Amino acid sequence: MIETHIPWLTAIVLLPLLAALAIPFLPDPDGKRIRWYALGVGLADFVLMCFAFWKHYDPNQATFQLVEKYTWIPQLGISWAVAERQNFGTLSQNFGTLLKATPGRGENRQEMGG
Repeated sequence: MIETHIPWLTAIVLLPLLAALAIPFLPDPDGKRIRWYALGVGLADFVLMCFAFWKHYDPNQATFQLVEKYTWIPQLGISWAVAERQNFGTLSQNFGTLLKATPGRGENRQEMGG
């Protein structure tokens, strides 16, 4: 497991989400500025991803790498965990008891015709 002090995977996940919050405030009468903004954010995220994996990823290890885990609300079991593993990546949010406390999701889907 390679541990770094910079939260690379969290930055890769949150950069586009945080950048999207600025879109409603960009003046753009013809729609071109938002397209260029989105392209720039996407490219910046791609460059960040390439740098993080080029510098801190070891393809010879079969364990989880770039592991990050932050506890948000321990009383409810809510935490943020992100890791990268060889041959597939795992980006997950562990909401513990919140997800366990949602019975009946299948019933609602059937009532709605799904």
